[in-house]
Amino acid sequence: MKATNFYTLYMKKYYYHNGTTQLGPFSIEDIKKENITRKTKVWCEGMKEWQTAETISELQFLFTQTPPEIKTQTPPEFNTENQIQKNNEDNHKVILAILCFMLGVLGIHRFYISIVDFTKNNTGGGILHLSMGLLQLLTLGGLGIWAIVDFILILTGWLRPKY
Repeated sequence: MKATNFYTLYMKKYYYHNGTTQLGPFSIEDIKKENITRKTKVWCEGMKEWQTAETISELQFLFTQTPPEIKTQTPPEFNTENQIQKNNEDNHKVILAILCFMLGVLGIHRFYISIVDFTKNNTGGGILHLSMGLLQLLTLGGLGIWAIVDFILILTGWLRPKY
């Protein structure tokens, strides 16, 4: 232990003022028991005038540091139904693009749209895409041109199941 620390802890004497009376002398151990506050006026040898206890480095350990308040942010509203629908739309777009790119001349992507439409009770859209899928199957996707057009429509979001 350094000599200055020993002197500060055991030899230095502190006085404090409780608002009406000056009290002391106290060692650092004794002043702990006095329940002084941060704003209590304290003096010890070497000081020119009284200071608040919080400004004296040797006494700062007496005051428990309270951590700053945690600022909590309220989470944004999360509508799970809309999020699930958005995820499904994205998934369908990827599946359609892959089907059209790989098997577009057979119209498989149109059959996929019709199946999704039928499961969503969109009978009109399901029948339309089913019949277009059959036409693409019979004409080999308009000799590939129809498949290319459908691929572009899928990527731009114009060709998709109804939600």
